[in-house]
Amino acid sequence: MARNWLNKEQFMEKYARSKSTYHRRIEELRKSEFWDAYIHPSTQEVWIDEDRYQEFLIWKSANRFKKLKNLGIDEGRW
Repeated sequence: MARNWLNKEQFMEKYARSKSTYHRRIEELRKSEFWDAYIHPSTQEVWIDEDRYQEFLIWKSANRFKKLKNLGIDEGRW
């Protein structure tokens, strides 16, 4: 199965509207177990595996709700 690759511009258009949001999201991605979604073959070229990034978003959401539950916050409100 072919992977869905996004370059930096495509990723920003779809997932991060500003450079600061892009950098924040990519930094978080690269520090996670989903680091392999980010491919940086040269200083001028970046590719993001969109399928793997979506897995990261699902994981991030699930962990957010676990943290809220552990804090005693009703996750139904979020």
